[in-house]
Amino acid sequence: MFMVLAVALGHESNQDQAALTLKEASALAQQVAADRATTLREERKEEMEAKVFEVNGIKMPFWFKTHGEKPEGGRSLWISLHGGGGTTPAVNDGQWNNQKRLYQPEEGVYLAPRAPTDTWNLWHRAHIDPLLDRLIENLVLFEDVDPDRVYLMGYSAGGDGVYQLAPRMADRWAAAAMMAGHPGDARARPLRNLPFTLHVGGQDGAYQRNQRAEEWKERLAGLAEENPGDYPHWARIPPEKGHWMDREDAAAVPWMAKFRRNLRPERVTWVQDDVTHSRFYWLAVETPTKGAWLDVERRGQDFLVRKAEGLAGFRLRLDDSMVNLDQEIRVLRDEQVLFQGKVPRTAASIRRTLAERGDPSGIFTAEVAISLREEIVAMDFKSSESTAHMVFSDSEAWQWNEEGGGSLSWSEGSRYKPPVRSPLTLGLVRDLEVRDFVMEAEVMQVGKEYAHRDICFFLHFTSPSRFTYVHLSTRPDARAHNVFLVADAARVPLLPVQDKGVEWGRDTWYRVKVDSSPARGTVQVFFEDMITPLMEAPLKGDGWGRVGVGSFDDPGCIRSFRIRAAETRAPQNQDPFPAR
Repeated sequence: MFMVLAVALGHESNQDQAALTLKEASALAQQVAADRATTLREERKEEMEAKVFEVNGIKMPFWFKTHGEKPEGGRSLWISLHGGGGTTPAVNDGQWNNQKRLYQPEEGVYLAPRAPTDTWNLWHRAHIDPLLDRLIENLVLFEDVDPDRVYLMGYSAGGDGVYQLAPRMADRWAAAAMMAGHPGDARARPLRNLPFTLHVGGQDGAYQRNQRAEEWKERLAGLAEENPGDYPHWARIPPEKGHWMDREDAAAVPWMAKFRRNLRPERVTWVQDDVTHSRFYWLAVETPTKGAWLDVERRGQDFLVRKAEGLAGFRLRLDDSMVNLDQEIRVLRDEQVLFQGKVPRTAASIRRTLAERGDPSGIFTAEVAISLREEIVAMDFKSSESTAHMVFSDSEAWQWNEEGGGSLSWSEGSRYKPPVRSPLTLGLVRDLEVRDFVMEAEVMQVGKEYAHRDICFFLHFTSPSRFTYVHLSTRPDARAHNVFLVADAARVPLLPVQDKGVEWGRDTWYRVKVDSSPARGTVQVFFEDMITPLMEAPLKGDGWGRVGVGSFDDPGCIRSFRIRAAETRAPQNQDPFPAR
């Protein structure tokens, strides 16, 4: 059964967690937004007057000009990123000044920031995202910008930035326009709800900008065809134009102006970039991970998890414009109910979602945390019957005992002869393969002290000659204390020789966690400290296989073994050790 996790509320008071009525929640949301605006207008007055601000030690100057009459709901904001890149400050300053004159909306604040660095990746380094967040918040506060009418555009290196920033910050923009840039490794799928236009000269062959633009044109068209109503786009590649398009790309401005941001779309596709975020539309995660993929669709009171890779869970943000919070909602994955119940409106949710970005439109009044990694194995070895859930390379080397309130132990001297040089003592979970999982255990090493005194954890086991194992030992070298791959040959380490091993001591139980994430592409190993990895190795293969515990050839004990996995399946072979 999938489990529902409690929302992490930190030190919030009981009053902040008390259920609110719709009227109470609406009034509180307006009040906290107004209070925050009053405070920040005073705190940030000087940086707006100086037209330069700082986030995490990085400064960004900016220039803006206001056009047209202010609409009743507030002005639009056009953030325009200049070109240049890995060159001198003077050249990039010239590109910034050129960008100030490049486009002119009929209405709105046209703003050109100066890139904080003079590197090739001006606009898609990790510091850019929080700088743009603060820039948007400031313009909402001081220039009465409508947060649902913020547009992103950029030329050349600025276009490179748009390719990267539009997908990973899609929930900030009403529309985005890429001019004469290169996409690099940008992904188009997160653009499901963001109108996106690209303009590249057909003769702009440097870095294959024209070719990559054609690829993106086809990609966006394919996504729009597969998902009717989503992926609104306009791709224009004038065949006779080069890198400079004689301002024909300015046609993007009136096209973008037709759109408003939809922060509560019916379906969200979130694929994390190398610069990660903890929030995207009405989804949030505790620990953002590169490559993680979450796709959730809203249908009335139901939320359908279409895809989830590389994350243990997520938080679902809600308000009464999305669902009726006085009634139950359901969260489903395939036919599995992950959550069913009412989600209360709370002051905690209101304050937290406003503080994250200072976006009044982005306040959600309720949230619930959902676990995606189901606990499918929980063994405490309280009785000898627990051995029935395991299969062993040499069953005579394993026995149940009363140590530690009940544990499973293994002795040295296994008779198992593996087909290639690899561990001899293996105990695997019977009849189960997992993928995208965490295994946690409490273990004790009971052998004599020497350099390779070890306990091993096995994963991705598909045959005696194909698996991965974690070797935790006293002293590292080329054969010990590493993550090893067995691939039809003697085991090889996946990491350089580590700086230090672990101290097993005597009569001491230790906690170990192994986290295998295909989306992240790594295997993380934790020893006692369950937050900071002791080792992190590349994940080889697709991540499927049996899991277990044991040793190369030393004795040890285990008294607790748990597995949480996003996906499970039955093994192809009933007996993993047919030749023993």
